[in-house]
Amino acid sequence: MIYKVYKEADALRKLNHPNIIKFKMTFPLQDLSSIAIVMEYAGGGELKGYLQKRGRLDENEAFEIFH
Repeated sequence: MIYKVYKEADALRKLNHPNIIKFKMTFPLQDLSSIAIVMEYAGGGELKGYLQKRGRLDENEAFEIFH
């Protein structure tokens, strides 16, 4: 199972897009059955928080965010 997590982390490492938070590194946790994935800091916050403050988006606003 842990192998699949490392494969997913490797896929994150390969992503390069301005709208995707960049992958930094992984390291095993003490129990060795799980890992931590370190990503760059998201200064603007999470999309969930933005939507909670902003409310429902119209189609054009959603397109701009996800484009």
